[in-house]
Amino acid sequence: MDITINLKGDLLFISDHCLKLMTKNAQGQTKILDLHDFYPLNPNCVHYDKERDITWVGIIGDDSNFQLTKEAFRKVVAVNQRTLHKEFQYTEENKRLFTLPVKIFSIQKGGVCVIDRVSQTTGRVISLNAEGILMWIYKDPPPSSCSHPFNPTDLTITNTQIIIVVDSCNRAFHILNTKGTLILHQSSIHLGIERPFCLDTDELGYLWVGCLRDSTSRETGAKMYKLKIKGL
Repeated sequence: MDITINLKGDLLFISDHCLKLMTKNAQGQTKILDLHDFYPLNPNCVHYDKERDITWVGIIGDDSNFQLTKEAFRKVVAVNQRTLHKEFQYTEENKRLFTLPVKIFSIQKGGVCVIDRVSQTTGRVISLNAEGILMWIYKDPPPSSCSHPFNPTDLTITNTQIIIVVDSCNRAFHILNTKGTLILHQSSIHLGIERPFCLDTDELGYLWVGCLRDSTSRETGAKMYKLKIKGL
């Protein structure tokens, strides 16, 4: 289950084919509202765009494998209030944009970056503009910097419009500019972070990194790190 938070502090999440909203009424009682039902399709990831007050949702069909048949659905949609505002599924050449969208993040000028899972062990980052036109794809890091296939699990964007992608399998952060060009490959091990998995930035410019628990470690809990970003 994926979650995101809107400007009011309400929680948006996906469950049972539906985009849902958790909020509180004037009496402080928690309510859960259904915003949009995608049945029979499955919402797979969600992101709230604070600047445009829309919610981006990654949609897949009933099958979640990587074999794209003619009947398979793989798309990203924007929900404005309770209605579909935009829908991105194909390139200008009528080719499929996505194999399995697992993460979405809004970028400047109304566009989005999407982590697209291509197989169980590989993925890529896709950037689209506000009209859904493919801008770039990042999928082939330098072999010298990656001992395993590139398989991104999360991304975020700094207030200086630098894109940070976490690559858990390679214990690394891929730092990209807005054109999808790699400007820095940072080993997480060199930062003392063993298994980075998810990340986000806050208003003060700090990078928060959530980690997977190491199965070989005696520690029972996972770790979270707070990093100060400098020089980017």
